[in-house]
Amino acid sequence: MDGNVDKSAIPEARPVKRKLLQKQDQSTQAITRYNQNRTDRNFEEMRNSVVSFYYSLQPHLLELENTGADYSHLHELKNKPEPLEDCRPIQYQDEEYWKRKHEKLQKALYDLGVTKIAIETRKQVYGYSFLNGLDHDLHKEIDPGWKRLKENASNMKRLLKQDTDIVGLIYGGNRTGKTTLSLQLARLIDQGENEGKLQDNQIIFNDEDFREAMKQGEQYQANHIDEMKLLFSSRDAMTKENKTRNKFMSSYAKKNMAILGCDNNFYNIDKQFRSDKIDFVIHVPERGRFEFYSEAKVRKFEKNDEGYPMTPEPDFTGEFPDMDPLHKETDPLWKQYQEVEDKKLDVETEEEEEEDNGPDLNKIKEEIVENLEDYTKTYNSRKFVDKDILSARFDIGKTTANKVKKLVESETELPKKLN
Repeated sequence: MDGNVDKSAIPEARPVKRKLLQKQDQSTQAITRYNQNRTDRNFEEMRNSVVSFYYSLQPHLLELENTGADYSHLHELKNKPEPLEDCRPIQYQDEEYWKRKHEKLQKALYDLGVTKIAIETRKQVYGYSFLNGLDHDLHKEIDPGWKRLKENASNMKRLLKQDTDIVGLIYGGNRTGKTTLSLQLARLIDQGENEGKLQDNQIIFNDEDFREAMKQGEQYQANHIDEMKLLFSSRDAMTKENKTRNKFMSSYAKKNMAILGCDNNFYNIDKQFRSDKIDFVIHVPERGRFEFYSEAKVRKFEKNDEGYPMTPEPDFTGEFPDMDPLHKETDPLWKQYQEVEDKKLDVETEEEEEEDNGPDLNKIKEEIVENLEDYTKTYNSRKFVDKDILSARFDIGKTTANKVKKLVESETELPKKLN
């Protein structure tokens, strides 16, 4: 939708606006619950909440359509949801359908111009008590949740200088933007602003990087750990290597450092480390969105049957910026991260080749280029080579799969945005 909508269609009454925002919030919470525990019951709740959100918007959308707007892609929800078919497992495309409809409904809410619904019944640290803990000025350039997270980062920077240390864990699925968020938080805590680069030793991929950062790092330094479980796994808590890492944590404490670590699952991390060291957790349920949990909320996490966290309501939620947006300049910190990663991959590949000649990467690359559709995925209108597919098809590790992916991308137009 463009911005030239007829504002006569905007619902002005505060109760009406509040109802629309509450329906949006209920739909968002239902999706979050399903992401945390993918049961048929939660899937049904997610579908019903999205449809309820639609019906709350429907009369206002019909008014906007009188001015030339088109919401036919949303009106198909009048015939939904269909009954769940017995014995048919829920498919990925089923999940994505309802999540995308939720996003389209949110966009429609923006088109209606629903902004700033303040509940002024009691004062809070941030001024007023708003629905979902945030204001709803939906046309702000800066997401209010991101603004609050940056304020928290500023507070963390001050806390480091008061003889403390900080560990934060960022968890979520593949390609949701965990690294993007972690790098920006590390930079905010380290430098006080979201611009510029870090030192290379602040970007940690393995044990050697970790030891160097702990030994050579500066006072009050903030560090990004790309995969937390490689250093503090729940499976090797009693190994000699993990005990050595814990000793290096004393250096981190003495230097009042901050650590931002990424992983796919909160419970991949050693239980004692989670209990003793982690000060806050951020869940990234989908690309570009985050949920912030303070230490008090983290204590309420419970493991579901699939081994993932069941969480209470987050302290606040928001959206974080992309560091490599299409048609815009790439953030210099993201370029630095890629350069450091490439150096690590080159070193690891050379070491692998010295030990064993291994697979012929050029031969694998040629096979992929000839059958490109078999090795690509599409996400958020971006088509890319999926290293998980490469790893499974060719029986190669993550390092080698990354290397092959870069070889393929150097000869193709991938990743690219689809029309």
